[in-house]
Amino acid sequence: MASSGVVRSRILLVEDEDDIASSLQDSLLRTLNQACDVEVAHSALEAKERINREHFDLVISDERMPGMRGSELLAWLRWEHPEVRRALMSAFPDSFTGPLARRAGAHLKLQKPLDLRSLGPALRATLREPESGMPPASP
Repeated sequence: MASSGVVRSRILLVEDEDDIASSLQDSLLRTLNQACDVEVAHSALEAKERINREHFDLVISDERMPGMRGSELLAWLRWEHPEVRRALMSAFPDSFTGPLARRAGAHLKLQKPLDLRSLGPALRATLREPESGMPPASP
């Protein structure tokens, strides 16, 4: 079977709560009109293992999870895989401030509950941003 030549973006959604992860995965697929593959990791550790084995264009991580926080995962990702886009998601606005959140270098900050009308355009824009190499470190 011949390939259509269309390269689909791969998104890794990192969310520890199964029902929320499933709902968000479905919402992302609908919002992006099935133009991306959306996979789920249920912990930052699982996400790190998958990212080291597989290519993802964007990682969307919840901030508050047992073990490693989403901002810690994204900070690791920023240094180990700087070409991967990063989005931090939280229901708590204070999660987007402070030194750890700045070190995460998120390209996109998503406030829960997610506004699905603006989510699609924001994700598409983030995926289209040209690679700029390693973002500068925050003090």
